[in-house]
Amino acid sequence: MPKQIDPIIDHFLKHDHDNDKEILAAIIMLNDNCHPVELSLLCSLTDLDHTVHQLDKLKQITGRFCKQTLRRLIDHPKVKHIHHDYDVHINLNTATAAIQSKAANNIYGLTGKGVTVAVIDTGIYPHYELI
Repeated sequence: MPKQIDPIIDHFLKHDHDNDKEILAAIIMLNDNCHPVELSLLCSLTDLDHTVHQLDKLKQITGRFCKQTLRRLIDHPKVKHIHHDYDVHINLNTATAAIQSKAANNIYGLTGKGVTVAVIDTGIYPHYELI
């Protein structure tokens, strides 16, 4: 089964082939049966590449990598997937309406007062593996 490629990574690698020095923040996910390894053992790194986190228990490596390195890693047998890494921001103005919190307050009198811990999921990223 061929690997699925994150659409943002795919666009980054196909766009502007003349500029291989461009970098992108990425999360490199290793195969489940792979032992944690240093990224430099998977492929040679350039001076532009910068590993930020080595998450051994999650079998993930995060950082900023150039196109050349990402191209090599996508085809590496120990790499399960590469995701674009980006900042996530909450939008309570959207989430509050989406979960109909005002209706919960008006109909059931639920306000959250006295709640010590609450977990609210503010949405689902439309990830291509879930669509």
